Amino acid sequence: MKCGSCKGNHSSIAEVKECYGVKRSEIPSHLVGRVTPKQVDYINALLEQTGRDGASLDKPAGEMNFQEASDAIVMLKEERKTKVDPLYTFKSEQIYSATYTVVFEDQGELLDGSNRITLRFYTPAQGKWAGVQLIQYLYGPDNTTMFRRCGNWTGEGYRIWNQYRQDGRIVKAVKFMVESDEDRKAEAGLTYALMSSNCYRCNKKLTVPASIHRGLGPDCAEILGVV
Repeated sequence: MKCGSCKGNHSSIAEVKECYGVKRSEIPSHLVGRVTPKQVDYINALLEQTGRDGASLDKPAGEMNFQEASDAIVMLKEERKTKVDPLYTFKSEQIYSATYTVVFEDQGELLDGSNRITLRFYTPAQGKWAGVQLIQYLYGPDNTTMFRRCGNWTGEGYRIWNQYRQDGRIVKAVKFMVESDEDRKAEAGLTYALMSSNCYRCNKKLTVPASIHRGLGPDCAEILGVV
């Protein structure tokens, strides 16, 4: 049976329970001496991200045991930080928390065939990321309310998370926001407001024509100093 913890196949429910019950630093007894499919897939992904050849490891991932694979993953993740992270970490001042729609010049420039993407910068008050500004991107069939976290403020700039680095949509949009002056950021906010009829700062529905025109409700406009 398939295990949701290690992604391997187990011969009994007892093994599955053991897999879920052990601490991250421990090895389930039934995995000692053998690698899991999840580890092999992760090692191969890390090899690709770091530009390494599988032959550079002591042995192929599929021939490793559980501990050897764990050690290889730790080593490759550290190497990835020096080779990959700088490409996806943009140094900048913190962008004002709001929702912005970035429009690119060419239709179909992004991999999903569109020419725009909506990003939300916000700071949760509770939970794991309390006090840290996060980046979300808009996705889903309704394209209005479904946001997914994809990066965070590091104190020096914005870091895009590993799983969102491949298709270039988010990378391109975050880079645009980081490199834009305040007027261009405001334009991206107004674009979101015109598309959604929501205030780009607080995301509340706009009903007054003057508010829709500037993309901000009266309270938010006063806070931002927008006439």
